[in-house]
Amino acid sequence: MKKLLFLLIVSFTLSLAAINGQQSVKVSKDDFKAQDEGFRDAWKNIRDGDQLFNSGVGLYPQAVVCYLLANDYNENNAELNYKIGVSYLLGLEPMKSLDYFLKAYELNPDVTDDILLLIGKSYQVRADYGKAIDYYNMYSDKYYDSGTFNAEVNNLINQCNKAIEMHGNEKQAEIFNAGSNINSQYDDYSPVLTNEDRLIYFTTRRAIDVKRNRQDADMKWDENIFLATRQGDGWDPAGPAGDELTTILNEGVLSIAANGQLMYLYAGYEGNGDILVSEYVNGSWSTPSQIDPKINSNDRETSIAVTEDGNEIFFTSDTRKNIGKRDIFYIRRIRRNKWTKPFNLGEPVNTEQNEESVHVSPGGDTIWFSSDRPGGIGGFDIYMSVKDGLGVWSEPYNLGVPANSQSNDLFYKPGTLNRNEAWLSSDRPGGYGGFDIYRLIKLTGEDTLQKVTNDTLLIVPDSISIKPDTLSIRPDTVNITPDTVKMEMYLPWR
Repeated sequence: MKKLLFLLIVSFTLSLAAINGQQSVKVSKDDFKAQDEGFRDAWKNIRDGDQLFNSGVGLYPQAVVCYLLANDYNENNAELNYKIGVSYLLGLEPMKSLDYFLKAYELNPDVTDDILLLIGKSYQVRADYGKAIDYYNMYSDKYYDSGTFNAEVNNLINQCNKAIEMHGNEKQAEIFNAGSNINSQYDDYSPVLTNEDRLIYFTTRRAIDVKRNRQDADMKWDENIFLATRQGDGWDPAGPAGDELTTILNEGVLSIAANGQLMYLYAGYEGNGDILVSEYVNGSWSTPSQIDPKINSNDRETSIAVTEDGNEIFFTSDTRKNIGKRDIFYIRRIRRNKWTKPFNLGEPVNTEQNEESVHVSPGGDTIWFSSDRPGGIGGFDIYMSVKDGLGVWSEPYNLGVPANSQSNDLFYKPGTLNRNEAWLSSDRPGGYGGFDIYRLIKLTGEDTLQKVTNDTLLIVPDSISIKPDTLSIRPDTVNITPDTVKMEMYLPWR
């Protein structure tokens, strides 16, 4: 029996399909035929396209090529236009989906039950939030009785309203694609910078060897770890990080210890997806092995973050002890080889939805993570939470635009050397294809105090230094003990 290899990223790339599931649509041969000339080749293109389409989302780009050839023969078939729209929306070029969905709807308003929903999603991808809301409401009006609503559709409407609100705020940062020396037409994600930010490791699903089999879960290539070296403001072309990190199985980089000698990675071939560790020895990374302490379970562990002193570990797991689907857990070193048992960070950090790609500040008082909880502007949004002197974690704060987008935003990591930059992964429009790696640059000065909520200021002890004479804090809001807490601050984009 073939062993199932669990992917790190598959649950994000398929999130749209889980909203409602695109309908199973067949093009009728009789309805499609317009004339004898060219029909035979056009119908063969549809059959070839269907075979690719039904194999998995990784083959949608090839499927759409076949469908477009058939569409040249007859562009007035509603079902074919629908399938082209889905292939674009869930494939590499979601911005192209709208025209085909609109055409399908014009030809047959009842082509599928979800056509209005997908038109709305296509408008949302384009950041045309007003029209997206209109079509989501049209979908609800058509399929739900007055006074009732679908929770998922309501969440999409809320995302659009939240995005409109956030886009009206003054920008705190600018975001830049990391470029073609790092990103590809395939998924590239989970950036990890080390060696004073001169090296970047990341996970990619580009083809290393076309003789390898695609992954059954989504028909994309397997995950591998790549490396690139910084040259001035750019990067040398990325390449494989080592034989042990680019096997025919799934490996994805998660974090690297402060000393640069230990790499924590996700291995889809261990358990149901485990966190392993590799050691840098004699100029190369060793074969990944089980991590100590033992945080892996019979369920799936997908991200890890370790404080600078190595005494605190945060990780995400699918364990049944969760509040929701995937939660953030924490362990602390008691003595040299003794750790606490993992415990769930609980509310308000964890929710009934997914919390993913956790990262921790060097001192352990701030975490950044992604979540598809209600209240975001896309699929997964990036949040941060701060721990107070009593060990209580604050209500997570959405980092807003441009860190977050109408798509999925994950694997957020502040720069280790340059405090003015951060790195993240996103499948937002405008990239090279799928997930890309982005660099976020802060625009506001360090001396500008920012409010995180209406009445509460968050103090982040190991975040960004500010001059004491610029700090003004309401005595009844934040209690600071000068001997124990370094007076520093948080800027919302961090």
